[in-house]
Amino acid sequence: MLTIKFGTTLLYSIPSMVLYFMTFLMVRKYSKDFSSTFLKLYKMFFVFNNVTFFNSFITVRIPQNTCKDCLMSFLFKWHTVENPSWFPLNFFYFIHFSMAYVQFFLIFLTSLNRFTMIIWSSTYEKAWNKIFKFLIVLVSLLPIPFTYTILISSTYYTYTETLDCYTVSSTASREHLYNFLLPYFAIVTITTAIINVASFYKLSCMTYKISLAERNLLFVSGALFIVQLIADANTTFNRLAINDNNKSTIWSQIAVTLLPYTSDGLTLIHPWLFLAFSTKARRCFLLMYFPKHVKVSSTTAPNSTHLTRRSQGPGYDTIKF
Repeated sequence: MLTIKFGTTLLYSIPSMVLYFMTFLMVRKYSKDFSSTFLKLYKMFFVFNNVTFFNSFITVRIPQNTCKDCLMSFLFKWHTVENPSWFPLNFFYFIHFSMAYVQFFLIFLTSLNRFTMIIWSSTYEKAWNKIFKFLIVLVSLLPIPFTYTILISSTYYTYTETLDCYTVSSTASREHLYNFLLPYFAIVTITTAIINVASFYKLSCMTYKISLAERNLLFVSGALFIVQLIADANTTFNRLAINDNNKSTIWSQIAVTLLPYTSDGLTLIHPWLFLAFSTKARRCFLLMYFPKHVKVSSTTAPNSTHLTRRSQGPGYDTIKF
């Protein structure tokens, strides 16, 4: 079962999930240092991306890395098209499709949050806090009208001889599912693109300054959109352009190979982007997990701090935030 592809995904997914958990604890501890609504969105990402990640072991990771007679193959031979399963396999497959809707919508909300921060910098937090409970309900229920058919259908595993692995499938029409999913991807991706372009354009035209921390979080939403765009393009290409006649071509093989990695990108890249673009996040991360290696000292400016990392010599290397 431990294929090169499976080992590769574990090589980056396990550290990413550990980092995700560490940053989640960090933002809870230092919540006053960040935009409250952005952190609420970050926590929503954490919850739904954890669901996506662990659910993928049942629907994607383990079956697609199990050969016909591998150690774990008996699990999939129990649930074939001749002997389909209802609960809980149909629920896991339902989650598999539903999380695609959720992830794209959360990236859209993140971009919208940054856009409103630029347009209404003094009031946007209050407005977002008022509607946030509604947004949680909306995000949770949004996929159901498009994916409920999986819940009322039987689900099973099929063996793909050419790839020597198992894939999950359902008696629900796959074409029906993608007829909703692909247009949704396109609409949300285009809307997110427009919002991000408008945000960066407005930022370049502003006569007043927003805080560095707020600006850096805008770059996080922009980077998330790039990942969203790649995932959308790859999923659409796999669905519309690849068929039995061209599936052996180099471009088709590249697209199929990239599919699980683009999906992982949506799920796992958030904490890396958060730390990469936010100096305040890196500061808090160092303070929480490596306190023996940093020294906090006050500067002359009110309410500002900087870190000094302990070096091997008698002096210190200063890192300002």
